[in-house]
Amino acid sequence: MTGRERLREIVLWVGAVLGVLCILWTIVMFAFGLTPLVFTSGSMSPAIKAGDLAFAETIDADEIEVEDILSVVNEKGVRITHRVVRVDPTDDGAVVVLKGDANSEPDVEPYAVTTAERVLFHVPKAGYVVDAAGSPIGMFVGGLLAAAALFVAFGGRGGGGGGGSVAKAQEDAGSTEEVAGDGSAAKRNRHTFLIGPVVLVLGMMVAVQPAQAAFTDTATMTSGTFTAAALPIRPSSITCVRTGIVGFRVATVSWADDSPRYGYYYEIAQEPDWSGSDKVTGVIQPTGTNSVEFSGATSGGWFTARDYYIRVYSAYVTSAGAVTWRSSSYRAYSVARTFGTVSYDCGSNISPAN
Repeated sequence: MTGRERLREIVLWVGAVLGVLCILWTIVMFAFGLTPLVFTSGSMSPAIKAGDLAFAETIDADEIEVEDILSVVNEKGVRITHRVVRVDPTDDGAVVVLKGDANSEPDVEPYAVTTAERVLFHVPKAGYVVDAAGSPIGMFVGGLLAAAALFVAFGGRGGGGGGGSVAKAQEDAGSTEEVAGDGSAAKRNRHTFLIGPVVLVLGMMVAVQPAQAAFTDTATMTSGTFTAAALPIRPSSITCVRTGIVGFRVATVSWADDSPRYGYYYEIAQEPDWSGSDKVTGVIQPTGTNSVEFSGATSGGWFTARDYYIRVYSAYVTSAGAVTWRSSSYRAYSVARTFGTVSYDCGSNISPAN
């Protein structure tokens, strides 16, 4: 074997090994449902540092627990990977509050999720390698390597002279040249087999790159320089005011408007534990009036003395009136109606109830 042939074999075998590793990587990712995450910030230091490569599994919202390291996409489409400090279950998922280990405050935005990626383990500094391979320079170098491997495998061979030699050999030594011809075919087949994984390496680099970019942690808050508002657990206060004339009093329950970002969700019932089937619910947009009025329009017979109980939650309310998240605790107030009238009186503040 000449030096050139030896070099060709080394290049092809190295390429084949790299190709097989890429194939195994892909199989493992799909078989175990893993998502690679490259950390580009230090917001999770010291647990996970910038440049580390983490692997996450997709889980349902009801599996999320406090202290999990979770990867979610915020409302701007940016992927954030931080630790769970609070979980509020909802009808169709959960709302989680995340905080980077290196941050002094939780993320400003809570995240409504039905599924999320939970980090299982990480490999220190491996993210630099993945990031470099997926960069434009890495793609260019990978292309050059694949082209070089193709040239080594199939380039630089003799043309007509080689064909004439083979023909002459066939005339001079029939059986001998047949063996040589079979050996050349076997060598070409081996080269074709070995070069396949090399080209596959380049193809996989191109295919993986957008996923890696999409699943890159781009959190930027790494210190206490910026102040992040904590998620309110309920309205900070609730009051009641009575107006109108005797026999037709109106009781208006109102609560503090803590932030223009939040709306409110309320429930009204005739039982102090809100367990009855006659419970009434409603939502108030962030720009709406933070109050509910009890007046003659409220249901109930004229000669029935009836108490009402209202509890109010902080909530995220969409423009269509859907509640995507609500606080786990609430503020509550009681209202009583005078017997034989449609007059309502303020009762008492019975919150915080939980």
